Amino acid sequence: MFKLDEFRSRVFHLKEEHEALWIKYDIHGVESYCDPKIREQYGPNAYDLVYKLYEGWLDLREEMEQYLESKHLPLSYSHANWTGLYIGVGSGTRQYSGEYVSTGMDLGPAAWCADTLCGMTAEMHHRRHIQRIEDYSVGGFVVGLIGVVFGFASILF
Repeated sequence: MFKLDEFRSRVFHLKEEHEALWIKYDIHGVESYCDPKIREQYGPNAYDLVYKLYEGWLDLREEMEQYLESKHLPLSYSHANWTGLYIGVGSGTRQYSGEYVSTGMDLGPAAWCADTLCGMTAEMHHRRHIQRIEDYSVGGFVVGLIGVVFGFASILF
């Protein structure tokens, strides 16, 4: 659970950095963290800070994926709209005819981290709850068995 708390604090720290950057530079109409419009419209300093934020999200995503794999937890969870601070990029492919076919929105590593934090929190709490039930069941069995042994012993003596 310690690692879960660490992930939560890092997600909220990066979220606060995101808010601060968007407020400071009044960034809007940007398609991705690496969009050249950031450099053109807001300057190289803004671009460098946004890219550093993007790298922070990527690093956190990589750590979270490694942790999920080590704990045998799922790597994808349903989307949870709880911050809304992420840059969405429409992704798609071109057919042979040249027609563009949308394959959905890529909300980037920030959205993945937020969704995964929600999903893995629920999954880990569920696992802890099941483990407690199993522990109490084993404890109840042992106490019951001791009671039966003492019951037979008291009858015999």
